Amino acid sequence: MNSRTAREALMMVPRYETLIGDMGITKIERRNGNMLMHWVCHYTDPIVRPQLIDNVVASWVHFARWLTEMPEGRPLEVLIEHAAPSDKMRAEYEEIFQAPVTFNATMNGLVFCESILDIKLRQPDPALLSALEHHAATLTSELQSSNSLVVQARSILLSMMQSGLPRRDKVAEQLGMAERTLQRRLGEVGTSYQQLLDSLRHEMSMEWLTHSDLSISDISDRLGFSEARSFQRRFKAWTGITPGEFRRAHHGQAAATARSVSSDIENTTEKEEQLDA
Repeated sequence: MNSRTAREALMMVPRYETLIGDMGITKIERRNGNMLMHWVCHYTDPIVRPQLIDNVVASWVHFARWLTEMPEGRPLEVLIEHAAPSDKMRAEYEEIFQAPVTFNATMNGLVFCESILDIKLRQPDPALLSALEHHAATLTSELQSSNSLVVQARSILLSMMQSGLPRRDKVAEQLGMAERTLQRRLGEVGTSYQQLLDSLRHEMSMEWLTHSDLSISDISDRLGFSEARSFQRRFKAWTGITPGEFRRAHHGQAAATARSVSSDIENTTEKEEQLDA
């Protein structure tokens, strides 16, 4: 979301998608003068797989429309591996994608013009992007050097954190092992329950400070800190600045970007009026 262009954003998907989960992998390549973005689904369940594929490909299109501020944006072609549905449902697919949909395809994905990659995104923030990239690179490295237990534990922690601070025994229970076994196995791959929890707290605090109106006290409560001051101290240890300073810096950058865009529009309009005159 903080990238400058669609190209910059798109190229990060294959690089960091393992941080989201292991449902599949994304590949991007040039084909016949256009761009092809396709998704290799890891799920084999015949009931789940088609639903998952439809969800991923449709999400790409809708999120891209929002990021580029092009509500009518459409790919050249949509590729879906499963069989074509009824005529009525097929019309629904084409209404959603606003593009031809090829069923029984050899892959799942989108074909689009390469020129789309040069479109500027709605809220570029180079400073925040740099910080997030550094953090994502660190997390990716940790995942690659550990085993699947870390990935599973992070996923469970993330789902539990939506409703409050997760307890270690509940995470162990979800993984089908004793709490002491979980601690030992995490230690074997160089991490711990507390390190995983702190990493997710760091990520979620930055997300909420940047993209929500939650107060710092509310964020502190959601992350399970006993008081806001404890959260503020921990956040400063993570980033070197307080939560308030982080939020002001981001909002200041966003405001500057908005003023720059507004100025560009005004200058363009003025030039058009001069040409018309």
